[in-house]
Amino acid sequence: MKRAEEETEKEPWEIPVGEYANRAAQRVSGQSAPKTRKMAKTYHSLQVRQAIKEGRNVPPEVLKDYPDLVKTSLKTPKARG
Repeated sequence: MKRAEEETEKEPWEIPVGEYANRAAQRVSGQSAPKTRKMAKTYHSLQVRQAIKEGRNVPPEVLKDYPDLVKTSLKTPKARG
């Protein structure tokens, strides 16, 4: 069961969006699950965007869900100064 423990320790930006949203939805029940999944996807997107901005090593399986963020990050200079 060590694999499950390792995955729960990961940051949101280290987990694919579908998996992250499903985990969030599993924590609630009934009609709240779809709304929770939608909110989790929005939060995940923000976390991935921030991780890219900070120059973190976001896994390719996460980046494939956000091709527009990858394109934007390639065009945007990292730092001025």
